[in-house]
Amino acid sequence: MIGQWRWRVAHGAALTVLVTMIGLAFWLWLQLRAYEVAAFEREAIRQATASSISPQVVQEWQAGADSLRQGLVELSLVTGAQVTALTTDGEFLAQSHPAGSRQNAELAADWSTLPEVRAGMVGRDGTNTRATDDSGETRFLVAKLVRAEGTPIGVLHFAFPRDQLLSEIAGLNRVLILGTLLATLL
Repeated sequence: MIGQWRWRVAHGAALTVLVTMIGLAFWLWLQLRAYEVAAFEREAIRQATASSISPQVVQEWQAGADSLRQGLVELSLVTGAQVTALTTDGEFLAQSHPAGSRQNAELAADWSTLPEVRAGMVGRDGTNTRATDDSGETRFLVAKLVRAEGTPIGVLHFAFPRDQLLSEIAGLNRVLILGTLLATLL
């Protein structure tokens, strides 16, 4: 009888340890995921801010549409985002990658209604996360006001793909699951 009681206690303790390990692994996963997302968003905002205060961008903006479009293509290559130039009223000027779908063409007609663009037009960090095209790909969106000698001349809108972020999170998931399994086996 005492032997059965000891085994019940041992099974209960093992089950408690197992549930605790799974709970801690889940909590750690949530914390790491939040950290990765925050780091991705901070870096995207930093790149957008650096681009919006760049003297080269201001010169290209003032040089005309062709120069601006070429500058947007270069910004897109450096940042990995689709970059769009808008007027200070939120009207479409140029884009690094032409809008290929009907949805993007319709969106280009009414940029001023987008929340990140509205925030960017008044000089704040305009950010948002949403699906932006027919494929349903989620992007992190940033809009920043561009100034020439203190006067607003337009808004840069960045659409950062979250593919890299999702692949980093998937890698963290694999490491965390393997670590949890190893810890559980010990």
